[in-house]
Amino acid sequence: MEKELVAFAKRTRKKFPPADRVRKPGLKARLSKLSGIRLVLFDLYGTAFIANQHSESEYFQKLALKGFRETARQFNLVKCLEKIGSGKRYEVLLKEMFYEEIAKDHERRRAKGAESPDVLSEKIWERVLRKLHKQCGKPLPKNLEMVGLKCSYMSNWIGEPGMLYNNFLRPVQQLKKKGVILGIASNAQLYTKIDLDIDLQGKSRGKIKKWEQLFDPKFSAFSFEAGESKPSKRLFEKILRNAKKQGIKRGEIAFAGNDLYKDIAIGKELGFKTILFAGDQETLRLRKHDPRAKGVRADAIITDWGQVVKVLS
Repeated sequence: MEKELVAFAKRTRKKFPPADRVRKPGLKARLSKLSGIRLVLFDLYGTAFIANQHSESEYFQKLALKGFRETARQFNLVKCLEKIGSGKRYEVLLKEMFYEEIAKDHERRRAKGAESPDVLSEKIWERVLRKLHKQCGKPLPKNLEMVGLKCSYMSNWIGEPGMLYNNFLRPVQQLKKKGVILGIASNAQLYTKIDLDIDLQGKSRGKIKKWEQLFDPKFSAFSFEAGESKPSKRLFEKILRNAKKQGIKRGEIAFAGNDLYKDIAIGKELGFKTILFAGDQETLRLRKHDPRAKGVRADAIITDWGQVVKVLS
């Protein structure tokens, strides 16, 4: 199953290459040195990954709709959607159905005590496909699980391509060579790991086959596996347990992210040192009107990944 999905991901990436855009820093760098750091945790989208996530610009909203449009075409959903859509554009209807199922899942999870629940995107797609089957008699695919995974990958890649910043890998490898443990703490889905593997393979010229060769799985947490997403501190529970076992104090952990509340404020509440990545003004989340981010100050600000080595030297 994994080989089939990875092959599909590579074909999709080739068919729908992301458009280049100029990336400008959102703040000036503040390279305060953080000493004694033994573990660095990285957020992915908007931090290690180039991302359009949650951008309100018209361009990125159109890109998100394109993801649903191309997915509907790829998996022969257009006629069914047009049949039940009452004149609504089929990609708009598909997007609405997808997020409606997410909202239902969140509601169920919160009722059971989840603080900031995450979903399994492929399972949401399975529900959407079942719904279409009921509403217009469209036959369910025999391999529903795989189709759900492919729908999840394709819609996300086109609307929210996950690619490492070009200058991310080398300085992070330098940290690893110095004995710093590298981990991940990110809102993510299964497709995130696929994109991470593919990009690491490409940028390392095949030397890195899997993300686990660079990042330590014991100190990595993905929201789709944890069932909780940031800003929930529950996402960090596994990391903190393993840090304690290894004798790593919270003040010896640095957390790098692009969101002043979900990354920096939460990191500080957990006792971590914090690094705000401000290299891309489109993905920098300063949350100026969010009281939860008021007065929050990162320990360091970087605008280029090459600066992280200087901060942690």
